[in-house]
Amino acid sequence: MTRSLLDWSPIPMIRTPRPDPCKAAQPLTGSLADYDALADAVRVYRATYGRWAYEAMRDAATRCGMPQGEPPLSWSVRRLATYQHLMETA
Repeated sequence: MTRSLLDWSPIPMIRTPRPDPCKAAQPLTGSLADYDALADAVRVYRATYGRWAYEAMRDAATRCGMPQGEPPLSWSVRRLATYQHLMETA
């Protein structure tokens, strides 16, 4: 679409569709014990930053439904916040 210099009509805005966060959210998977273990693993990893603590956190996150390719710490923190919110509102 070409416009002349004297054309003062509004420029149409092209909007990029954004994913609906409610549709993108994954349901909670895993048992209460799995989430307790994940919370403990995140706490221990933040205290030590050791390789064994990272692997324990990654394994606990996998049991709670972490998708392949996600960074374990950030995914675990977000999932624990969702879990905590769910427990507080239940």
